[in-house]
Amino acid sequence: MAARARGALKATGDYVIFCDADDTLETKNIVDFLEIAYAGNYDIIVGCSHDYSENEEINFIQYNKISGSVSVKTFVENILKGKIIFGPACKLFRRNIITEQCFDLPADIVFNEDLFMNIAIAENAEKIFIIRDLVVYNHLTDNPDSVTHTRKQTEKQWLRLFKIIEEKVRPIPEFDINSLAIFICDRLRSNFYNHGKRFHYCYDVLAILNSADKSRLSLREISTMKMLRYPVLIKIYYLLFRIRKLI
Repeated sequence: MAARARGALKATGDYVIFCDADDTLETKNIVDFLEIAYAGNYDIIVGCSHDYSENEEINFIQYNKISGSVSVKTFVENILKGKIIFGPACKLFRRNIITEQCFDLPADIVFNEDLFMNIAIAENAEKIFIIRDLVVYNHLTDNPDSVTHTRKQTEKQWLRLFKIIEEKVRPIPEFDINSLAIFICDRLRSNFYNHGKRFHYCYDVLAILNSADKSRLSLREISTMKMLRYPVLIKIYYLLFRIRKLI
């Protein structure tokens, strides 16, 4: 995050695009990207990502599930729901809407810090445009030295991230809190699958999730909330998950 802040704040061009060290940009498509940005005078423009692995087991395009001009509210809600790519990649940001506050996140939070940055920059934007199918970024998924493969985030750090994101999105007029609930449930389940966490922070998280409209949540999110409410279900779920992996 510190490297992105340093680069973005020292940049002199009209737009900034972020690229991790092990990834690459589609140069030709970046030209098209810029032309669309200038033509529409957009503050943020979002494209797609090509995810791949060196062993070729992974090779697919991450498409945005919505497209066209959107409001800040729509952008934030859909990035939380996973309908817009929420990494630092695939986006052009107008340089002059990027401030130091857009990177003001505790240094020990190493996962989903990109989401915070996206939301913080979007708060300063007026015109945002989403492209459904223009690939501008190539993302290597199996780099063994990446943060995803070498670092872990503690339960307290996850909870702190959730609360920081909540503080960011709550002031947005007419913000749909369900989108935040969907994001939290997705992160918790991913964390559970990958690391077998027991969610000791579940009661704090429930305070956020309980404000969501349950009738508009999927069975996946509802079941996650039930596991948080009744921790014994987490142990049963984890046991079934381990058995399924052995079969």
